[in-house]
Order: sequence, then C-alpha cells, then structure tokens
Amino acid sequence: MFTVSKCQCQGSREYQEDTHVSGPVGQKMQTAAVFDGHGGVELAKVCATHFLSYLSASLQRHNNDGVRALRDSLSRIDQHAKAQMPTTTAGTTACAVLVSPTTIYSANVGDSGAILFSLADNGRVYKLTEAHKPEVPSETDRILRGGGFVTPPHHTDGVHRVMGRLSVSRALGDYDMRPWVSDVPEFTQHMIGPHDQFVVLATDGVWDVMSANEVGWSIRNALKSGTHPHDALRQVLQESRLRGSGDNITLLLVDLRDPQKRFYYY
Repeated sequence: MFTVSKCQCQGSREYQEDTHVSGPVGQKMQTAAVFDGHGGVELAKVCATHFLSYLSASLQRHNNDGVRALRDSLSRIDQHAKAQMPTTTAGTTACAVLVSPTTIYSANVGDSGAILFSLADNGRVYKLTEAHKPEVPSETDRILRGGGFVTPPHHTDGVHRVMGRLSVSRALGDYDMRPWVSDVPEFTQHMIGPHDQFVVLATDGVWDVMSANEVGWSIRNALKSGTHPHDALRQVLQESRLRGSGDNITLLLVDLRDPQKRFYYY
C-alpha cells in the first residue's frame, strides 16, 4: 500500500476548520482527502468522520468503479449532513484521491486541490483538479443562469464572492446558497505510470500563494535530498506562511514510489 504523510497548521485564524482523512478502502485501494470548512467546522468534521466508511460502501456497491464511488460517497455525506443539520449555514470544500494499483481517481468540489509529480519528460507537475471560484468564467455563467450573481472584488474584501458571501462556487453544505453554490464535484482519472512519484493534496492556504509547479518541485527536490515526506510538506507550509498565508493549511502526500527505491531518484 502507498504511504500517506500529513502536515497541518491553524495559521493566524481563530479556529482550525480544516480536516483530513486517509486510509485503505475497497480491494487494494487507498484514499486521502482534505476538507476546508467555512462558516464553522461542522461540515468538514462530518466529512472526515464518515468519508472512509461511505467510500468503502460505495466501492462495493459500484464494483470498484472509482468515479462512481467517489460521486456516490460525497453525495451521501452531503445528504447525511443535511439530515443532521438542516439549518446549518456551514460548508466545506472536498478534495479526494482514490488510488488503485493502476489508477488515480480524483474528485474536487471547491478550492482545495491535488497535483501529481512525475519524473516523465524530465519532471512534470500535473494538476489533478481545478479550483471552483466564482470568477472562473464557466462558474460565473452557471451562477448567473441559476439566477444568482457574483460580487466583484472592489465591492467586497478584495475577492469575488457568490451572492456577496462565499469565495468558492462549489461546496458541500451551504444549503441556503443552492443552486448558486453547487455541490457537484468534478472528476479526473490518471493511469499510473512508472515515473509517477507522488500526489499532494492541499487546502487553499497553500494554493492562494504557491503554484502547482512550485509545490511539486519543492517537494520533489526535498525528497531527492533524502528529506522525510512530512518534513518536505512542512517546508511548503512554512513557505506559504512566509508568503503571507494566514489561513488554515493542510497538506497530504501520497507516496507512489516503490518502497525499495524511494531514496534513489533517476
């Protein structure tokens, strides 16, 4: 099985609203996920508590179809939270990867994100997910077609916001903001190649100040020098703080390297 390393800090925020989870699911599969709560940590906690069990059940229900299982499990978590807390105004992003021996399935709703680093083509960073923000043209169009609006930065605190409130255009929870804030994830599939090294998941406290390439290469160079994966993640966390991120930060690293060759890069 693949190993997962983790690093997290509260930053300058009053509360820690990030949660995360990882572990084995299904047959020879492993998952890792980050959840960035807003308006309270309630939805993020529900996700971290129930994601593994819902995903395991969904994989069995859908015969190990990774995309269908991720879609089903996130939908069921959202429905579970709504039944338990129908009046909550809290929400959360959800970024998850499901890794089989051959394939990386990813699911994303919100502005957390996942990348893959590969040594193919002399080293390359692949974005497994794209952020769902109201200023993205396709998201703006969806919101407007649903009868909502996007408030421009000069009318808020410097960021685009859905209905003047949320800086993400998709999330679990936020039931009073639907349909403008969608709970529908986007999915990708990536066939694992012999040069693929690791996957990094992170909340927006990282992505707001560092690019996918910067994160991927920072970790690659640290691992190449023999740095433990946790310490490689901590270097990214510290760099994010130095660049001005005061947000909650959570980073997970799924190590795809052969355990016998982890300290021998080529």
